[in-house]
Formats: sequence, C-alpha cells, structure tokens
Amino acid sequence: MAKETKKGAPACGLYLRVADDLPFETAMAQIREAAFVINRSAYEKNMNVLEIGGSLDDEEGLLRMQALVELARQLGVVAIVRNHAGLAFAAEADGVILEKIEDVEAARAVMGSDAIIGVRCGLSRLTAEKALDVRVDYISFAAGGRGDVLPPESLVGWWSVKSDTPCLIEGSLTNDDCGRYVRAGATFLEASDYVWNHPKGIKQGTIDMLYAIELAMESQSVQ
Repeated sequence: MAKETKKGAPACGLYLRVADDLPFETAMAQIREAAFVINRSAYEKNMNVLEIGGSLDDEEGLLRMQALVELARQLGVVAIVRNHAGLAFAAEADGVILEKIEDVEAARAVMGSDAIIGVRCGLSRLTAEKALDVRVDYISFAAGGRGDVLPPESLVGWWSVKSDTPCLIEGSLTNDDCGRYVRAGATFLEASDYVWNHPKGIKQGTIDMLYAIELAMESQSVQ
C-alpha cells in the first residue's frame, strides 16, 4: 500500500502562552509534550505558535527565553515574544506581539522586515482596521476581564471578510469552542488554559483541541 502523502498545513492552529513565572524545566517539559502531539499530525507543516515573556534587564530571564525559542525552533513551532521587540530580537525569536498599535513601527525597525509582528486589538474593530494600516502580520481579539468571556464570532467573521491577515482568538477556550471560531474564520486559537491544565495531561489536551479544529475544518469543506 502506498504511503499517504501528508497535507500541506492546516487553516487554523494552536497558540500557547508560557507563563513568566513557570520554572524553566517545567516549561521545557510542557512544550515538548504539546509538540509531541502537534508533530504527529497529518500535516507536513504545522500552524502552531508559542508565546513567551521576559525582560532584557534580567540576564537569567534572557537565557531562559533563548533556550525556549531554540526549543520551539527545533520542534517546528513559531516563537513569539510578548510585548518587547528588543527582547524578541535578542532572543532570535520569530516575532513579537504588541499591546499598542503605536509600537509597531519601532518594532519593525528593531526586528526587520521578515519578523512576524502582531498586535492585540481587544474587541475593537477600529484598532483592527488601524492594524491594517501599519501592516501587522496578525491581530488578536480578546474580551479581557473574566477569562470565560470570549470574543463574539461575529467579530471574527467581520474580520475574515475584511482582510486575509491572520486572526488570533484569546481567552479560556475549550475544545467545545473550536468549531464556531474555525467556521467564523479564526487562524489561531489560544489554548493555554485548556492544554496546560487538562485533567488528563497536556498531550490529551492538545489532542482534544487539534481534533476539534480538524472536525470543524472538515465540516466546512463539505458545505
């Protein structure tokens, strides 16, 4: 029997944040567990992102970040630094996600034209539209406040019609939320709470999320 050819890449992937106060060895182990599942998928390339925080003023923290970025690279996961372009450049990360539109131009100057630069837009359509003007590589929608409050699918649908710039959905998402956001046009789903804290372990949490995304994409393809 001929070996099945892997698909190119999924239309939607996971976005995992690493807490700043998570012990280094714990962070390394957790990332490896999630990546083990990710890299066993039916896709030749993955669409998954690791977001890391830190400070340039903390030498030990910078070394920690450099090691996590290198691990992400080895595992085929995109490494994004939280809100600090200088730190992202120093750690040789793939990009940075910013809290303010006004910081995008300076971040591009620091990191170069090939860097991935994202910006958090809250629930603001106006901020998202401004992000297009400064040519960000992706945006994030998040309700803020209570973790169980999620962005409306209508906002994601509006964006997917307006632009092909990738869209990240943040919040306490579970596998039950994947379908509606995938169908609305989301590119990345922030799965940190669900994956890192799954009662049956990180691998099972990752399996659940990827399976839910796959089911949603399959249902779209047959419509």
